[in-house]
Amino acid sequence: STKLTHFLRLFNRIGHAIVIASTSDNLRKSILQAAGQSVTTSYNTQNQQQKDASIYTDGGNLPCKRIYFIPCPKLSYKADRWVFRNFINEAIQMAN
Repeated sequence: STKLTHFLRLFNRIGHAIVIASTSDNLRKSILQAAGQSVTTSYNTQNQQQKDASIYTDGGNLPCKRIYFIPCPKLSYKADRWVFRNFINEAIQMAN
């Protein structure tokens, strides 16, 4: 998609990791497709072993070192700040 392409161009300049809500099917599938088969295989293997857990992989074909997949079923356009805060806190803990 053009939004993903724009995001990746911007990210290439500033980022070392991508953090996504793995419960967002479209976003997760787009990132996995762009990252390549090795990342998709790693994600699927880990997801089968730890259903609905936070997972990280290497960046694959993307210009980052890691991709963090964090389940966040309550994340939406109308999510309150605590949902977003918990999502970000999980990402920070995984990165440390």
